[in-house]
Parts: sequence; C-alpha cells; structure tokens
Amino acid sequence: MNILKAAKVEAYYLVASKSIFLFTGLLLSIFTIVLLLSYNAALEAYNTYSRYERYFAENDIYMDSNDYHPIDKSSGVIDNPLAYQKHAIGLYSFSLSSGYILGLFLESLLLVSPFVFSSLGAFIFSYDRKHKTEKFKVSSTSKLRLYLTKQVTLSLSILFILLVSITVTALAGLKFHDALPAKIPIDIPYINLQPISNIFHKFAFGLALAMFFGEFGCLMGQFTGNWWTSFALGIIFVFVLPASEIPDIYAKIDFRLAISNIGLRIYDFIGVVSYKDYLIPLSNSILYFSLAFVIVVFLGVVVALKKSSYNS
Repeated sequence: MNILKAAKVEAYYLVASKSIFLFTGLLLSIFTIVLLLSYNAALEAYNTYSRYERYFAENDIYMDSNDYHPIDKSSGVIDNPLAYQKHAIGLYSFSLSSGYILGLFLESLLLVSPFVFSSLGAFIFSYDRKHKTEKFKVSSTSKLRLYLTKQVTLSLSILFILLVSITVTALAGLKFHDALPAKIPIDIPYINLQPISNIFHKFAFGLALAMFFGEFGCLMGQFTGNWWTSFALGIIFVFVLPASEIPDIYAKIDFRLAISNIGLRIYDFIGVVSYKDYLIPLSNSILYFSLAFVIVVFLGVVVALKKSSYNS
C-alpha cells in the first residue's frame, strides 16, 4: 500500500473515531475565547473611557479625546488618559476587523500550539499501541513507511484543523466587529496599521509552530503511548514555567523566548495577546528554532525505527 493510500486509512480512523473533531473543537474553543476577550476588551476600554469623560466633565478639565500620545516608556505616564482609552477602543476594534482578524488568531498559536498540536501528534503516533494494531501494519509495510504515513496524516490534520478553526472564528469575529458600534456610541477611531509582515509570512510561521509541536507530540506519543502527557507538558510549557527575566545567557537559550522573539518580528500583537521584547538577535532565535525542529524530527525517526512493534 502506498503512503497516500495508507494516509487515507489513517485519516478515516481520525474521522470515524471523531478525534479530528475533538482537536478541531479544542482549537475552535480557544480561538473563540480569544475572540470574546478581544470583544470584551473593546467594551471595557469604552467603559473606562466613559468614566474618564464623566470625571473630566464634572471637574471642568479639558481633554482632547483625539490627542493621542503613547505611554512614556521611561516614566510610564499617560499624558491624556481619555485619548489613550479611545485609541485602545480603536485597536481592539481593528483587531476584529477584516484587516487584522486572521493575524489575531495566527499570533494566538504561540500560546496554543504547545498543547493543542503536541496532543494531536501524540494521539496519531500512539493509537496503534492502544489498539494493538502496530504489529499488523508493520507486517504489511515497514516501520519507515508507517512513520511517513503518519507524518502525512499529521501534516494534513494540522492544516485541516488550522484552516477550519481560523475560517469559522474569523467569520464570527467580523460579526462581532460589526456589532461594536451599537455597543460603543462614539466615533471609533480608525487605526492605520502598517503590518510587520504579510499574511503569508504570518500563516507560514503559525504553520511551522504547529508542525514543530506536532513533531514533539509524535516523539512523546511513541514514548508514552498517550496524548494526555503531551497536553499536560504543553500546559506547563506555556503557563507554568517561569519566564527568563534575569540572566541574559539563559534568555538566549530559552526556547519560549526564541519562538516569541520570532513572533514579535512577524506578528503585530495589537490585541489581547502580547509578548515582551527581550531584544534577542533574531538570527539566534531562528537558528535555535530550526535546530530544535531538526533534532525533534530526527529523534522521532530514530525512535520509530528502533522500537519493537511486537510489543504492541
């Protein structure tokens, strides 16, 4: 059986077991949370704007709501809080518009890929052990062809989940954007954003992130025989491990900082997702990410070829 035909069989299992819908639903749910947070951030910015407006009116203080200046980075002082909040409304509104909505979800992949796609990779590379079917599959082909078949299945699954999740939530996001003027009865400022990169670069990096963590899940799935371990490790990676605040040398070898540093040069981060810039050289981060990708793939191949299928 050739690899593409075998991949169709694997894909049929993902559909029949409803697993592909589980992982698609997981990413859809997270993107929906990002969408709701962005929408609520716009409303909260308007509420704050209204409080400032009332306060300044009651105390006979004149503030031009269109005289926006960024926060002074040295002092952290906001010169005109009324204009600052109005600008924030514009930013959150723009993040839900057709000019940015795809970027909003793609930049969110920095947060969600470690547990969503590592879980998917672990699932695809472990369910044969669970169902005791690996010995049968290897007997009709080879370990390498089975590995490549699952790689094709993983790649197509990631692409499917990404496209479906982004399309559905982007369409919903446009509806939320259209609903904002009824909730925010002021002239919402238009944000003329010059994007750092085009949408193709944004999608390419998002896909690369998803593939990397899918490959990590592939490795973990072969070791553990389940996908829950990868999910838990992903959660720890994103939300539990402390950030590298202190030594410069540690920051240069922190993988999270490496991928966020690349993300800061590709995504605009004007919405609810944001990252601190540690000013690490971009070349270092790209090299670190590329090396990690190669090592994880190499280890996955080695484990796949060396393990005994007759233990399954």
